[in-house]
Amino acid sequence: MAPQQRERTGPFTVLHISQPTVDGVARVVTNLVEEQVGRGWRVVLACPNAGWLSTDAVKRGAQHLEWKAMRNPNLSVISEATALRQILTSVDPDLVHLHSSKAGLVGRLVLRGRAVTVFQGHGWSFHPVCGLMRKVVVRWEVFAARWTHLLICESEGEKEEGVRVGVQAQWAIAPNSVDIDHFRPPSDTERRASRARVGTKGPTAVCVGRLCPAKGQDALLDAWRSVLRAVPNAELFLVGGSPSSDSRLPGLLPARLPPHVRLVGQQDDVRPWLRAADVVVAPSRWDTHSIAILEAMACGRSLVATDVAGARESVSKAGAIVPVDDRMAMSRAIVTRLMDADLRECEGRAARARVESLFSARVCVHRIGDLYSLAMAPSSIPHPRARETR
Repeated sequence: MAPQQRERTGPFTVLHISQPTVDGVARVVTNLVEEQVGRGWRVVLACPNAGWLSTDAVKRGAQHLEWKAMRNPNLSVISEATALRQILTSVDPDLVHLHSSKAGLVGRLVLRGRAVTVFQGHGWSFHPVCGLMRKVVVRWEVFAARWTHLLICESEGEKEEGVRVGVQAQWAIAPNSVDIDHFRPPSDTERRASRARVGTKGPTAVCVGRLCPAKGQDALLDAWRSVLRAVPNAELFLVGGSPSSDSRLPGLLPARLPPHVRLVGQQDDVRPWLRAADVVVAPSRWDTHSIAILEAMACGRSLVATDVAGARESVSKAGAIVPVDDRMAMSRAIVTRLMDADLRECEGRAARARVESLFSARVCVHRIGDLYSLAMAPSSIPHPRARETR
């Protein structure tokens, strides 16, 4: 269905809709808000009040409207759709940018192509499920592409995953980005201060990410036991909160953690831990283009990451890529870097150089705003065999 065309009497209005309000998705949205407000656009954000996203977006010049939405799809979709329909009527946007699977589900059910719709899933919705449910979710993504005027992926790997299951859309690749001034390699003084602040003296590994199956911290903990056999004084910090509101220790982690492991919870500023790290580990089971990896690279850290969509495109010579859930390969890669300072420094320099050249927010965030013109062109009306745009 073609989007409705209307005469514009005010500034170009974009409505961002997001269910996640912390972590990577929230960082992407706030960066977009800041850049688009700078263009002179009217930017409105609909998201839950929880988390820091709404506050940060308002500070950057956006208008915030509360959208009460739960993470998982259930009967709440009915009330979420009703609330979103009211928000759309009040905002009357020129373009709607849907972030994450939940916004992609509810937003496209409500809009059904009647307004210009950009969908950025930040990871495919079929990754966390299996069996019959996976087939149902894949069929939804294939079907909903007809109501999507532009489908933004954060890496070639993410796009290839969608094509593999049959999604046909007008594609665009827009990598995630990082503020290379905010995240930068520490001076010797800053590094010593950060290590003192987080309380580490020995070889140190850091993992940044929400504690959940997707991020793979349970696999890392299994691998950590092998790490300690080679480097007995090594320490591991898990930086990230649990999806569960009643516990910092979700069910995927063992009741008894391996030695020398610290849970530090959700942190508004992860830089002290990145500066303190000798190696940063990203053990994800699925991901699109990890912002945590980019932040570590911008800080000049050596990486060990699993081979998920976007990781190889990011890391290159900045560290090691190991198979998903391969505990032995992960532990060997971590041990190698904890014991080889020259290798860490070489990879850290390569990491910083790669981020500066490819993933600076100054360049990447601007690109998405430019891509909106493709979504709004008459030729962007969804059809079965849409072209790809890079």
